[in-house]
Amino acid sequence: MMKTVPKISLVSASVFLKWLTEGISQIYEEIGNIFDFQMFFLNDVDSGKVTKDDFIKEIYNTDIMLLDIRGNCRTAELLVDTYKSMEEEFPETFEKKVIIALVGGNGEIRRLTKMAEFQARKIPSSSQEYDMKEIPDLTKAVRFGQRMTSMMKTLGHIFPTKVLKHARNWGLMMDYWVFGLAGVAENHKNMILFLLKNYFGFKDIEVPKPIKIPSFGIYDIIQNKYFNSLEDYYEENPPDLDKQSIGLFFYGGLYFEQSLPVVEEFMLQLKDFNVIPVFSDVMTNLEAHKKFFFNEGFQSISAVINLQYFQLNGGPFGGNPQDTLELLKRLDVPHFNPIIQYDMRMEEYLASNEGIIPINQIIAIVMPELDGRFEMITVGALKSLGFSDKINADVLEVEPIRENINLVCNRIRKWTTLRNKPNFEKKIAIILYNYPPGEDKIGNASYLDVSQSVVNLINVLDQEGYKVKPLPEGKSLTDLFIGQGSVNLPKYTSNNFSSGKSLSKNEYIDMISDFPDQLLDQIEKNWGKIPGNIMTDKSHIKLPIIELENLYLCLQPARSVVSGDSNEYHDKDKPPHHQYLAFYQYLEKVLKIDAIIHMGTHGTEEFLPGKECAGGFWDFSINLMGNI
Repeated sequence: MMKTVPKISLVSASVFLKWLTEGISQIYEEIGNIFDFQMFFLNDVDSGKVTKDDFIKEIYNTDIMLLDIRGNCRTAELLVDTYKSMEEEFPETFEKKVIIALVGGNGEIRRLTKMAEFQARKIPSSSQEYDMKEIPDLTKAVRFGQRMTSMMKTLGHIFPTKVLKHARNWGLMMDYWVFGLAGVAENHKNMILFLLKNYFGFKDIEVPKPIKIPSFGIYDIIQNKYFNSLEDYYEENPPDLDKQSIGLFFYGGLYFEQSLPVVEEFMLQLKDFNVIPVFSDVMTNLEAHKKFFFNEGFQSISAVINLQYFQLNGGPFGGNPQDTLELLKRLDVPHFNPIIQYDMRMEEYLASNEGIIPINQIIAIVMPELDGRFEMITVGALKSLGFSDKINADVLEVEPIRENINLVCNRIRKWTTLRNKPNFEKKIAIILYNYPPGEDKIGNASYLDVSQSVVNLINVLDQEGYKVKPLPEGKSLTDLFIGQGSVNLPKYTSNNFSSGKSLSKNEYIDMISDFPDQLLDQIEKNWGKIPGNIMTDKSHIKLPIIELENLYLCLQPARSVVSGDSNEYHDKDKPPHHQYLAFYQYLEKVLKIDAIIHMGTHGTEEFLPGKECAGGFWDFSINLMGNI
């Protein structure tokens, strides 16, 4: 009877398996097909794409189970329950299994680890252990995992008994895996060789020790080079003193390799800045900021692009907020938060209305917002490099979304320019709600005197040195808009007097020449050919905008052709009409507005078709705002 080869399975939260796949291919070529490998992506098991029965079957069939599970989830529960049942019902089968947790996580996943005579569950429990129903402080869990790794390696070295040898092996396996994801490709091949030598009986194999990299530093992907200090980086990349500097902050450790395609695209698109590309393994984020974004004690950058999830300090649940606050005050620069979708395929992202899975909405959007980060635009998602029979799964890597990165870069340019612009040159648009459209609903809002609020705002802007013209004495906003004929109506005819702004058909066509064709097609399908029939007069599009020097009072265009139809106003499937598009394009491209203040009731721009969050270039709400 033919002897079956042993089987290794990996359940992984990480989808970056390029180095592992290449390593397995090399082993097959050098030694032979002496083992089978099966890959399970964590999200596929959690979502049910891999059925419960199929997954349990594979747990029984695999000889070595490798686990990269970083928190509590359905997959973790299945693993814990299945191995518990196996031990109770088939103890001899369970005895032969090798189970290795490759990263920290909840205590029950770590306690599954068993490598020959060593069983992690026999290690005395920490007071910081968590069961499957608890939400742990993952920062402490990570630190616990780091301490455990160090302890296992140290004890195994000092006391080379059978048990402690395998305890040390656990620590080495963690290093092979984590530092492979952190950019050292050969570590993943050597991890498999390490298993073959120590647990499959191939004693003659030579296995190098894990290669490590620092917890944080500068990595220039263009040069493929690490730098330990800002001085060393500047020595090879002298900063252009005529350019502003940008800090590009991204993951070290588990997500290092997956971040690099997006990091490279940002560096290519930001050549008009001095870019300082800094990686950090989360636990050292504050230290990395202090070391590389300050020069001789002074802030040396104009903005930070942060590609990490969670809050800045301490990982998932954050560290001391006072430390973060003090650092942000010292830096005193805007922090941008573009998002890499590490676990969503590109086609899934583009087809999604939500834009991001629920848990990532919390950790990639809500938590960073607590630190004051903004511009949550998706700049990367997964693409498949094809199916690999070496791991029995697709090989995935992050693909940058260049249009979205370009959008973020342009907004960064606008922010950094605005920071150095004197107040008397800055242009501001105040947009008022006008629903239902017409003369009687200008700037309406619940419990807010919009007219007086605008007057107060104008007075403050004047005191701060902005070039603004006060409202005419004794006139309300309604009087001002009606007096100049700048009012949104369902249909605007040539009989209506207007001294507001207007665009000819040809001016409008020129203005939208770079607007995405797929969005223009939706507008024409719903609202007809240019210029449409809303707020038009003899092929001119009327715009309710009143100029007060560098301040512009505006009424947000109507959403519907039926006055007061709330269903159309909040219809997420209905694109904006031509006048709506012309209004926002005019603010950005003709008036060159620096900032928009929306006063009163919420607007309608956020209800336009597009993703609910983590959107991008192809969403009306994001594209209409342009670089303002």
